[in-house]
Amino acid sequence: MKTSPAVKVFLGLLAVVGFFYFVWHLYPVQNYVGRFMASDPKRSEQLYERFKNESDTKLLNLMQHGDFDKAGVAARILAERRNPDLYEKVFSKLKSRHENVRNLSRSLIVSLNREKAVDYFLKELSKPNLPKDARRQMIGILVNEKVPEVYPVLVKEAQRPDAWKLGLSRFFENYGDPKALPILQKMKNSIPHDNQDFNTRLTIKNIDQAIKKLEEIQLSNQPR
Repeated sequence: MKTSPAVKVFLGLLAVVGFFYFVWHLYPVQNYVGRFMASDPKRSEQLYERFKNESDTKLLNLMQHGDFDKAGVAARILAERRNPDLYEKVFSKLKSRHENVRNLSRSLIVSLNREKAVDYFLKELSKPNLPKDARRQMIGILVNEKVPEVYPVLVKEAQRPDAWKLGLSRFFENYGDPKALPILQKMKNSIPHDNQDFNTRLTIKNIDQAIKKLEEIQLSNQPR
C-alpha cells in the first residue's frame, strides 16, 4: 500500500515536532536553553510587570518553564503574595526532575509556610545522603531566616577536613554569631599554603571578610 505525498509530509512534520518536544523535555537541554534565555538582566523586571497580575495557577505553571527568567519571576511574585494555600502544591514540585524547579520550590515554600518549610529543611539536613547542592541551598535559606537550629548544622559541616572548600564562611557571616570566629580561623589555618590557585585565594578572602564582620559584631555587642 503506497503512502500519499500529503501523508508523508504530515508524518515528516509530526516526526520533527516529536523530536523537538523530546529534546526540550530532556533536563540538560532545558537547563542549557533556560540559562541562555535568562542572559538579559533587564528582562526579569519586564517579565515581572507582565506577569504580576496573573493568577496563582498560571504562575505555578510558569515555574516549570524552561526559560529561567520566567520561572524565577513567577516564583518571586508568588513569594510576595505569601498565599499559604499554595504550600502543598509548591511542595509537590520538590519531586520535579528539573533542578531549577526544585530550587525555586525550596526558596518559595518558606514564604508560604515558614514553620512547615523550616521543619522540612531540618529533617532533610539530618539525612547523610542529601545531594550537596540541595544541602547548601537549604542551609542558606535557614541562615537567611536566622533559624537557631541551623547553627549546629554549620558547626558540624565545619568539622569536615575539606570544610574550607564548602563556602561555609558566607553562611557564618550571614548568620552573624561571633561564636563562629574560632571555627573560621581554624578553617583558614587548614588551607594548604602551597600552589594556591584563584579559587583558594578567593576562599581565603571570603573567610577573612567573614572574620572581620563577626569581629565587628562582637565589638558592637560589648558593653561601653
